[in-house]
Amino acid sequence: MLATHDARYQRALDAHRREQARKLAMGGGVSLQKAYHPYGNAARLQTATDTEIILSGAARTGKTLGCLHKVWRVMGDTPNVRALIVRKTRANLSETALVTLERDVLGFDNPLVLNGASRAHRSHYTRENGSILVTSGLDKPGKILSYEYDLIYVPQAEELNLSDWETL
Repeated sequence: MLATHDARYQRALDAHRREQARKLAMGGGVSLQKAYHPYGNAARLQTATDTEIILSGAARTGKTLGCLHKVWRVMGDTPNVRALIVRKTRANLSETALVTLERDVLGFDNPLVLNGASRAHRSHYTRENGSILVTSGLDKPGKILSYEYDLIYVPQAEELNLSDWETL
């Protein structure tokens, strides 16, 4: 099923790229970033103001995408926000949530993706207004414990123990 989804996504992306190339040739702007239309709890998350929120549910229902869109939007709306995205291990973050961030939130044509380090070695994403999204894992807590963050997103929070959660 996943292979079918990936092939379908790639065909749609290729078609989108062809359309964007046509628009560029005609003098239009280009962006591979997709419009986002959340539903269910992901939609409610976009306006939630609670200090701690946990989304749970079946796989592939939009939890990660909803959280990433909210983090990126808050960073864009408020200058100089320091946000952290963290998992139990940094390696797991590179192949899960950061893929979704780069593919579905930023877009493949975003300069942060095109001109930066590879995803596995990228330590942060910086917005034009000075907001920064730091990426880390709790396998190297010294990298994150000495900083203050306005917003923390933990994909797969069930990986953490109580001590990890309280530390964050």
